[in-house]
Amino acid sequence: DSITNILRKELHITVDNDALLFGKNDKYYSSGVFIKYRRLVNEKSAWFKLFNQKANLSKAIVSYDFVHKMYTAKDIDESAESKIDRPYAGWFSANMSMNYHFKKNSTLAFNYDLGLLGPGTRTDDIQIWWHDFLNMKTPKGWQYQINNTLATNFSVLYQKRLLKSGKSMDFISEQFAQVGTISNNVRSGLTMRWGNFGDLDNTVYTYSKLGQMKKKARDIPQPERMQEFYFYVNTTLEHVFYNTTIEGNILGEPSVFTKKIEPWVFHHTWGFGRSGRLFDWRLAVVFRSREVKE
Repeated sequence: DSITNILRKELHITVDNDALLFGKNDKYYSSGVFIKYRRLVNEKSAWFKLFNQKANLSKAIVSYDFVHKMYTAKDIDESAESKIDRPYAGWFSANMSMNYHFKKNSTLAFNYDLGLLGPGTRTDDIQIWWHDFLNMKTPKGWQYQINNTLATNFSVLYQKRLLKSGKSMDFISEQFAQVGTISNNVRSGLTMRWGNFGDLDNTVYTYSKLGQMKKKARDIPQPERMQEFYFYVNTTLEHVFYNTTIEGNILGEPSVFTKKIEPWVFHHTWGFGRSGRLFDWRLAVVFRSREVKE
């Protein structure tokens, strides 16, 4: 049975943290942890048929996520309001996303998240305990965090291969939009990959490796065990309409400490991806222009 002989499920873990590379520069978007359980959607389900009207869908993947994000000021050792250049914020959410991978090298993803942002997440206690445990300096600015608010957002991502040059280089267009109580923004970007990479329906870049045949290691020829190894560069321009982690909560009691956003934000990413039969890796360094006017 071909259905039972393919890899249909995966556990996906992402960690974002400045301290991984820049220990003295751990600030602003200070930490992010994403734990995802992902599985293939059955081709007979309504979710699959929804975007397969012309038999143009390669695969669909549903993801259930647990997410924690943390935002701090530049210098967590400061407690004076005049020295705090960004509000603190802690954010927990549970997410569900549907990812559609089409045969003509395009991807469409929908994501909905629901959670809480504010003191109720106890992110302040978590960071203080963690820093004390590691003998790092104790954060002193959590009294400037954004107040409790319902955190709910809906986002759409569309990716499309624009051009493939030979066998070792391609260019991917990426368009993103998000609306909700926390983030309201749009982004447009361009990615260049070079090396050994798969199409957008079978690459670690779009997290679409599910669907491979199950095999034991001894049955896999050595050249096939590592299927992808590529480098990539991404440049993205973002327009921010509202950012609750900076400007304060829309719902609930207003936050007493807020800042003004910089509406245009520039992102530049360098990274590489590696995928094998059972384990995939992506490592990226992201540089982001200032988000707060001050």
